Amino acid sequence: MARRTADADERFSRDGIMPRGFAEFVEETWQRVSGRLTAQSGTVLLHDAGVFARYPGGRDVLVSVQHAARSGVGGPSGLWLLCPTQASKERPVLDDLVVEVLENEWIELPSVACWPAGGRKCEWRPDGSGVA
Repeated sequence: MARRTADADERFSRDGIMPRGFAEFVEETWQRVSGRLTAQSGTVLLHDAGVFARYPGGRDVLVSVQHAARSGVGGPSGLWLLCPTQASKERPVLDDLVVEVLENEWIELPSVACWPAGGRKCEWRPDGSGVA
């Protein structure tokens, strides 16, 4: 199964053609992922989330989780979606997919170089640089 899935993914990457069985697998997976994410009661953290941009249906799942988190009625109470960018003022993007956010829904986090590692103290500076 894993080899066939990898072969289908490779073909999709190369040609943009998704074999029927693989398309069904992706659709079924998105239904399960959507159900699990929108059923969460706390804050959801998504990282390495390029898969939402890569496969058809992923954007719809992401939007449904965003709406569930915004509504405050059932579902997650919040959503953190980490979207690394080259320039700190760019809009959030996953691969080539612009993530739909309201103006007050996104913030710039300090450079990863500033994050504490191995228990060392880290100092953040307004220009985004850090010293560990």
